Amino acid sequence: MASLFGLFKRRRRRPAAPEDPIAAFDALLDQLDRQGAEVRRSAAALLASRGELQRHQAKSERQRQEINERIQTAAGRGDARAEQVLRRDLDLMERGARATEASLVKVEADAQVLLELARDLQEQTDTLREERNSARVRRDAEQLVTGAIQERSARIQQALAVDAARDELERAHALAEIVREDAGLSGNAAAPPPRDRTR
Repeated sequence: MASLFGLFKRRRRRPAAPEDPIAAFDALLDQLDRQGAEVRRSAAALLASRGELQRHQAKSERQRQEINERIQTAAGRGDARAEQVLRRDLDLMERGARATEASLVKVEADAQVLLELARDLQEQTDTLREERNSARVRRDAEQLVTGAIQERSARIQQALAVDAARDELERAHALAEIVREDAGLSGNAAAPPPRDRTR
């Protein structure tokens, strides 16, 4: 029996109130803001890497120019051994420069992708925020209209109740008049006729 009463109580539990739709907008906006911030941080890190690669590239270019000058000097002196060593160093630096250039192109492309994604997320966030603000205005307006209608309905109910009370009072008054009239007529019928004293 106890389990039966427990089941009955569980069935009578009130359903949960619906969630505020504005809260759903806020949750999605918060998620988009976090994603946008993370993407912007990643893009900033790639741009910083690009700056480092560009500085390394510029330094490598200066070093290659210096080696080329030294190669020309060694060739002018007829120092074939020094020229061979310098050309080997230049070849290594050229390969390093090509690898740096490839990395720079890759980093640049990745940074552009992230920057584009950050712009898309920002546009989505702005659009969603406008929609959220519009939805909030509509919700607030609907609440005001609903409240006004409820107040008007309550006033109508009060007016109807007053009219009903007036009708009831009028019926009671009319009934009292009828009762008084009936009582007056009954009194006249019950009284005996006056006796003739001249007889």
